[in-house]
Amino acid sequence: MESVSESPKERPELPLVTIYNHTGNSFYGNLLKYNATEGLLILAEIENSEVSLQYISTAGIQNLRIHQSSKYLWTLSDGNLAFFLENNQAPSNLELKALVQKKSELLSQEANKPIRLNLDQGQELTALNRFQFKVIIELLTDAILEICKDPLGKEALSESISTVQIGIAKESESIKLEGGKLLIQIPFKNPNKPDINQNKLQTIIESLL
Repeated sequence: MESVSESPKERPELPLVTIYNHTGNSFYGNLLKYNATEGLLILAEIENSEVSLQYISTAGIQNLRIHQSSKYLWTLSDGNLAFFLENNQAPSNLELKALVQKKSELLSQEANKPIRLNLDQGQELTALNRFQFKVIIELLTDAILEICKDPLGKEALSESISTVQIGIAKESESIKLEGGKLLIQIPFKNPNKPDINQNKLQTIIESLL
């Protein structure tokens, strides 16, 4: 479900599963929703434009099979199986470069001044590095866009920041503003999740303006 919620696609690939209950019956379809509080999950059989839904109580589940599970092992392993990341979620070097350019243009438009994004990298990026840079770029963009929604925040940001340098920290986060350059270093204790959320990042940036 985490993979589905974070997918940039309008129609994400839903996990295809077979569920067996205590009576020996099986249910097959795409995992559409899971609610641990209500003890309920919803499977969808999708064929062209037709969708059939099955509501299943989790209390009776004895076994679960995830089909074509390689694409989900990165998430299921909390990011430890980086071998499965390359073909699923990590952008290529060219895609990462294009993302930096796209977000630079978006932030410049919102702030009404040129804002350039730079990646702090001293070596060839691994698939994990490219994934983590992508996560930080998206996180930073969302935080700055929220700041720009407030006219005062937008004015302060446009007066203070012209360049943002993004890096991956080894231990603790570091966010500084030096002479118009916002320096951001974000750590990943869990390889696929940054150690800071959007609200905290936004609050720190606002305190520096």
